[in-house]
Amino acid sequence: MIRSHQIVAVLVILPLIAQTFVVHDVKNKDRGRVSLSMPTSTSLHVGVSADTQQKFSSGYHHDESEQSCNQISVALEDLDDTIQNMKPKRIKRWLEAQRTCPELTGVDHKLLFLASEDFDVKGAAKKLADYWTKRVELFGEKAYMPMTLDGALKDDWDALTVGVWRLAGNDSKGRRIVFADPSLHDSSFCSIDALARANWYVIHAALEDEQTRREGVVFVNYPARLQFAQLSPQLAKLTLGSECLPVSIKGFHIVNPPKLFTKIIFPIIKAAAKMVSQQFHDMLAVHSGSDEEVIKELEAEGISRSALPIEMPGGTMATEHIAWLEERKALGR
Repeated sequence: MIRSHQIVAVLVILPLIAQTFVVHDVKNKDRGRVSLSMPTSTSLHVGVSADTQQKFSSGYHHDESEQSCNQISVALEDLDDTIQNMKPKRIKRWLEAQRTCPELTGVDHKLLFLASEDFDVKGAAKKLADYWTKRVELFGEKAYMPMTLDGALKDDWDALTVGVWRLAGNDSKGRRIVFADPSLHDSSFCSIDALARANWYVIHAALEDEQTRREGVVFVNYPARLQFAQLSPQLAKLTLGSECLPVSIKGFHIVNPPKLFTKIIFPIIKAAAKMVSQQFHDMLAVHSGSDEEVIKELEAEGISRSALPIEMPGGTMATEHIAWLEERKALGR
């Protein structure tokens, strides 16, 4: 029997999935792309340091051509020009960040956005501006502090330790898995905004890894234990991830959602997704059934049980989420 909270869950999740991935795909569809890579020599065009060059080389691409090096420098210059030509209201928070915390807005920061948009300068500029608008909205004055547990997250320890989002292992293609269990949210314990900040922290922590910056992330969402009282559009959107974060989403897997979603709604979404692009279609997957059936389906997608946390039935990875947070806090991250 289909219960009322299952219907509500479908109504909440459906438009948000469409919004997140249609926005993501439209920005990538029919885009004039340039294949860019970094050399290992110190032949960068003026404005890009050798240190940045080395980090970018190991973190994104492998080609060693002088031409690619110059293209990256041109892209950075074009990004600055594009931002300056945007409406003042759109870039207000970005300009404030440049004045207030220039150490957080340098070349490395800009490269994250360029890379996440496949070096589409206009797309990167819009994402960068939106990122800082949203960052200030979520963090207030702490937005201009480093994205660390003693910085921008210094008041959000409770939301972080809940573990709605946690980093798991990598799939067979080297993409980092971000695991989400929205049922862990307790509104009496922490607010939606605090959860949003926790989500940002986890994604930023993932982006510290060179392979993640290069290959992107895969979301595995486990809403099976979600209760009616926990449902909200804000929570669903947070679980789907934020389109303004400088990360490339490579897949979104939903494990054991309400049956109505699996049997009726999801086939419609897949059909609509294919009309947008094959890439969009292939990005989405729902897995329903017994624990072993789900694990087998995920393994067929390149996600092994050893890369999934033990909090999801069938997963065998001990993420030790709180210990991970404590270790990062000790390291000043």
